Amino acid sequence: SHLHQVLWNLVGNALRYSRREEGSVRLVVYSRPRDHRIDLHVIDDGNGVDEAHREQIFEPFFTTHSRGTGLGLYIARELCEANGAHLELVGSQVGADFCISGRDIA
Repeated sequence: SHLHQVLWNLVGNALRYSRREEGSVRLVVYSRPRDHRIDLHVIDDGNGVDEAHREQIFEPFFTTHSRGTGLGLYIARELCEANGAHLELVGSQVGADFCISGRDIA
């Protein structure tokens, strides 16, 4: 249920900030067998995260949306950490790219 909550937030944000065209939001999974890790990326084609906000994006109550609470990304990151995973905003040429990295339990 934690993964569901994290993905619900990330995909919801991606939809909100995307161009809302076919293929505007992508989920990409990479397996890294050498270090037993899996990376799950939620990528959108919007304007991305302003450089001035990158340091604050996961802070509680920080929001750039008029109807946002500023808790979504904070809670998503906390849930990831509680389950041995890591959530980060990675560099992207277009839009935003949020990556969940976790241990491969298979």
